[in-house]
Order: sequence, then structure tokens, then C-alpha cells
Amino acid sequence: MDKTACLKYHSLKMLMTLDLNKALELLATEYGDSFSLDIVLMTDAERERCMDVSEDVVIIKERFWMFEKEDGGGLIRREDLEKRIINEGCK
Repeated sequence: MDKTACLKYHSLKMLMTLDLNKALELLATEYGDSFSLDIVLMTDAERERCMDVSEDVVIIKERFWMFEKEDGGGLIRREDLEKRIINEGCK
């Protein structure tokens, strides 16, 4: 069965800072030639977990999360892929 990955992003501005070409390349390497990718905006609660407010300055700690969808519908966070997208990407 084809795998489904889910990229949850903090904001459109943060999504545009990712090397999406590298993300797709890494996902194709991980899952093979046939996979689905859902790209979804984080909920308000999820965005708050990714932010730090320090002296009136907002710091975004995590621009995106990468998940793998299980057959039963659950999500498994793939921090290894997140790190590779950031480390190997060009932006």
C-alpha cells in the first residue's frame, strides 16, 4: 500500500523557507515512487507549541513537522526526515 506523508507547516511564510524540492526528493527516497503528501496548516494550538515569546519577540522554534500516516489513521512524527530536509536543503 502507498504511504501517505503529512507536512504540517507553521505559516505560509515559514513554508516558503523550506526547500520543497529537497523535501520531495527525500520523501521519494524514503517511500519509493508512489506516495501521497498532504500539506496542512498547523492548528492554533500546534503553532503555539512551536513558538517562544521572549521580550515581545516571537521566535519560531519549528517551521514544520513531518508525519507518516499509519494504516489505522494515526500519525507518526518523522523528526529524522525533518532534520534531513533542513540540513540538506538549499534555503
